[in-house]
Amino acid sequence: MYLHFGFFKGRKLVREGNRVAELGAGVKLEGNRPKYLAKAVADVLEYLTYLENAQKLSEDFRNADGAVEAAGVILAKIVEQS
Repeated sequence: MYLHFGFFKGRKLVREGNRVAELGAGVKLEGNRPKYLAKAVADVLEYLTYLENAQKLSEDFRNADGAVEAAGVILAKIVEQS
């Protein structure tokens, strides 16, 4: 499960956090005060859908052969152009 700390302004972190929240595997904090963190943690622990969605996302990452697939595409292009 993932809690997105919206007060970090690194673009990559914000983008990844937004995507995790969109997929229902985590939540974005409403602010940077302890009460917002407490609410987010309580929500994530109360609703099993966050856990289920985080498990699905984790499985998708494990099953993705991104590097292998990318290498195959590159090699195919090299062979095609040779």
